[in-house]
Amino acid sequence: MLQNACPAQPVPHPSSRPVDGGAVTVATDGSVRHRHAGFGWLASSGDHGLAGYRSSPRRVGTEPVLVAELRAIGAAVSALPRHHLTVLSDSRLAIATVNRWKRGEPSMPADYPAELPDRDHCLHAARRRIYVERNRIELRWVPGHSGDPLNEGADSLARLGSRYRRGDADLDDDEYRRRAAGIAEAFAAEFRRVARVPA
Repeated sequence: MLQNACPAQPVPHPSSRPVDGGAVTVATDGSVRHRHAGFGWLASSGDHGLAGYRSSPRRVGTEPVLVAELRAIGAAVSALPRHHLTVLSDSRLAIATVNRWKRGEPSMPADYPAELPDRDHCLHAARRRIYVERNRIELRWVPGHSGDPLNEGADSLARLGSRYRRGDADLDDDEYRRRAAGIAEAFAAEFRRVARVPA
């Protein structure tokens, strides 16, 4: 269930920055395991990102999986400026939410905290950015765990982010970065091989 989290605010205008970096396909995914969550994104170029965080109803509301999926999409959009993005997600609800954001609707996951001036709520910033840059973002649903290389890579990165945040003993900083780079390189290369896309 979605709810409006913010009162009506002035609507930002679309970005006038040129989108000249070419087209990029990027898969995003979220992972929630008890109190620990993670998200990851993987681009066809091999660029990638991941993070883990503590999840609780007070921090993210009552739809933690949707929040993780949306954080992944927001992180990818932020990290890949000036590119036309085709964002692949296995969450129909995340796609529907981002499409609402592209239309300027201030919807948020159920019970997501209201935006306050002295607190950092990632999704409010992501919603604004996606609205401003909406003309360069296309969303496409892909079935999860069906062999799509970018989706499988994003899933692996999200789970790695969650495990790292949980403090798994086999994941020090160097191993975390090494595994993330290996996941990104392998799955992006497989995507390019299957899709016959140059590196």
